[in-house]
Formats: sequence, C-alpha cells, structure tokens
Amino acid sequence: MKPHTEQDYRRRIARVVEAILVDPSAPHAVESLAAVAHLSTFHFHRIYRAYTGESVATTVKRVRLARAAHRLAGAHDTITSIALAVGL
Repeated sequence: MKPHTEQDYRRRIARVVEAILVDPSAPHAVESLAAVAHLSTFHFHRIYRAYTGESVATTVKRVRLARAAHRLAGAHDTITSIALAVGL
C-alpha cells in the first residue's frame, strides 16, 4: 500500500474512533460510521478491522464498558443508571 493511502486510511479511522469516544451511547451503526470515514460499508468494515484489530461493535462495547467502569468507581449512581447513561 502506498504511504499516502495508508495515512489517509489512518486519518479516516481516527475520525471514526473520535466519533465513538465523543458519544459512546449513540447508536453507532456501521453504515453511519462508514459515512464518517467516507467509505463504503463493506470497505470500511475491512479497513477498520485491519487498522484497529477489532470490529466496530467491539470498539463501541469496549468504550462503553470503560466509561461505565470509570463512572462506577467514582460515582454514587446506581448500576442501572450508569448502564443506561453509557448505552449498555
């Protein structure tokens, strides 16, 4: 792969990861995230997995669980309210 193409893909995937991090509770569908990356759904899914080593769904779950764990450690909220707040 050409270096320019690789840099472009990395930038696109970084935009997607940032979108997930900004609002992890949003309904992150592959189609909408592919639009953020300006790629077709099929191509996006392949590129995303190649660059991150995991699927989009796994990334979203991991981010949501990390946010929930952080909130559980420092908050007095109920487990249910935290789960709902982070989209679990």
